[in-house]
Amino acid sequence: MKRYSKILTRSIAATSLIALMTSSLEARLQTGPIVNHEVQQHRIERLAKHKRVRVGAMWAMTLYAEDADSKLKSVETRFGQIKKAKKGVDAYDQESFPSWPKLAVNFEADGPGSKYKGDYHNITRWRGDEWNFVVTSSDVNRAVTLRWSELQKVVLLKSKAQPRPYKRIEAPGARKLRRLLLIDLKTGEKIPAVIDGKLQSYTFNMEGEKTRRFKWKFLSVREYFKSRRLAHRNMRAKRRLEKIYAKELAKSLRAEKRAKRHSSHHTPPPAGKKEIIEE
Repeated sequence: MKRYSKILTRSIAATSLIALMTSSLEARLQTGPIVNHEVQQHRIERLAKHKRVRVGAMWAMTLYAEDADSKLKSVETRFGQIKKAKKGVDAYDQESFPSWPKLAVNFEADGPGSKYKGDYHNITRWRGDEWNFVVTSSDVNRAVTLRWSELQKVVLLKSKAQPRPYKRIEAPGARKLRRLLLIDLKTGEKIPAVIDGKLQSYTFNMEGEKTRRFKWKFLSVREYFKSRRLAHRNMRAKRRLEKIYAKELAKSLRAEKRAKRHSSHHTPPPAGKKEIIEE
């Protein structure tokens, strides 16, 4: 009897375990995998402290303008690429304050004349992208410097308080930073976001105007490699010219030395003295 009771209890336990597993599997298939987003966020932040997080498809950059003479600094604005972001204005874009500050940077997310402090586009892995923005200043003769930060990893969070919240995490040393190019639409000057691993900046004068238009361009993969080939070609040409210049300089120095040596052997006698000729 004891043997049969043990077998019965084991079979009941096995059937209950199978029923529990099937019910959990059905629930998972209906609701999707159970993910603890707080744990994931904690892991990402922990890795970001050790600089192991790479900027993935979703990223953001902070941009602001400053005037060192009058110690003015604009409100920080951000732009980048976020998954599921729509073309034009959506829930990710943030509208600027309606007041008129002395110095401001506004993105034209909804066309010319619109003012947004946050402009995010959809992800374009291989193609390029553009963000138009305007720098406004109350002083028409002010010298303004545009500065920007490293790329930041954007992580979407599920929250009931906000419809589509997101969080930025610092992730230095991103390769995508090399594909960003600042273009001054007035002068046509192009400034890379980073050169030799160092962040750049751009200083300009308002030149009697209250607004100045710019554009951030995210180069496509084809444009990026084309610019790299052109840069390498220019570097090789520069090195070739430097070698030619060094050779010409060395030749001229050798010629000067020969001329000095020749003149020292055939120097005329000083005035007032006659050469003594031995018979």
